[in-house]
Amino acid sequence: KKKKKRNAKDPNYIEAFEKLKKLISSHPILRYPNFDKPFTLTTDASNYAIGAVLSQEGHPICYISRTLNNHEKNYSATDKEFLAILWSVNYLRPYLYGRKFTIFTDLQPIKFLHSKYKGKDMSPRHQRWLLKLGEYDFNVEYLKGKENQVADFLSRIETYLEANQQNSEDNRSSSKILENLEDNASVTTIHSAEEDLHDHFYIKEEIVNKYKMQIILTNNKTEELKILHRKMIIFVAEGDFEEMGNIFKRFITKGKIGIYSEISDHNYNKVQEKLIEMFSNDKQIQFTKCTLRAQDIETEVEAVKQISFYHVRESMHSGILETYNQMRNKIYFPKLMELIQIVINQCDLCQEIKYDRKPIKLKLSLTEAPTEKNEIIHVDTYIMKGNHFQQLFSKFGAAYPLSDRNHITII
Repeated sequence: KKKKKRNAKDPNYIEAFEKLKKLISSHPILRYPNFDKPFTLTTDASNYAIGAVLSQEGHPICYISRTLNNHEKNYSATDKEFLAILWSVNYLRPYLYGRKFTIFTDLQPIKFLHSKYKGKDMSPRHQRWLLKLGEYDFNVEYLKGKENQVADFLSRIETYLEANQQNSEDNRSSSKILENLEDNASVTTIHSAEEDLHDHFYIKEEIVNKYKMQIILTNNKTEELKILHRKMIIFVAEGDFEEMGNIFKRFITKGKIGIYSEISDHNYNKVQEKLIEMFSNDKQIQFTKCTLRAQDIETEVEAVKQISFYHVRESMHSGILETYNQMRNKIYFPKLMELIQIVINQCDLCQEIKYDRKPIKLKLSLTEAPTEKNEIIHVDTYIMKGNHFQQLFSKFGAAYPLSDRNHITII
């Protein structure tokens, strides 16, 4: 009843609460993502926590939340809402990166902060955060606070560390959680308040072959280690996950390391977490996930064959730069550009047909002036209008119809 406090220890109330938790965290309310449909991200922030829900067509995909640390609690309301967007987008990166999605927030200024960016009118913090969000394709829409119920609830979960230390078992029970909710108190969220926003590797749309050290995650492993073109290639299969730590410990050294994955995102995240666990404190090691892997060409002879075939059959005798741009993500050889230049310069057809792109420029000189009529005549052909003659001496123009455009007829 209204203004009447519910008894959180009532068995019927506890049963209803457990049933509600089960309903919102299972099918058909909670669904698997469909990557052919657009995602919607709804965020909210309070004075002590931030939360978000990822959904499609009104059905949630997952719920996330975390508490704010002492520094973040001093942020303004705008900064807290902005932080909720930044953290949730980075946390849900595997779902959102490379896809267009919509963000709903109940703070109107955030919408204009994204759409009307002017560096001179923004704080350095906002500029940094906008740059981090620049790699995503999204729109920001305003959602009234009373309609933003799910994300609002997730952001209202407060830490209660002292109670957890005194009686952790009671805090885990449903009755204790219900009591805390009734008293507008707090329970600990899944994510730590000190959680780092950068808990993933950066993704680049480039080939992994150019890195001196490469990690290839594949299901078709034929060898563990390969040295090619002074580059170390480490192959890891799903069956190596138990020994994954020993493999990385043996081979990985300082420097930039490229990762290419052919396995599922779930298993890739396991590898990523293991690498973060082992090397997060080593600032001399930097991991980057690459979206492409080119075919490694071992010999120069094979590279020339590939270039010649592509130049004649695929690119139809394109130029050097165009051929290189089309081939650099398909095959990898250290001196690919030089070999392409040699092959095209030795192509007989290209030398016969293509014009000189850098001809010798003639010095400016006076045009020869005629002394009599019909000494110099300019001729041009106009379709439907016959043949047009103009005398340079008299500037007299005349047009005559032609039966055909044969050069004998014209002359």
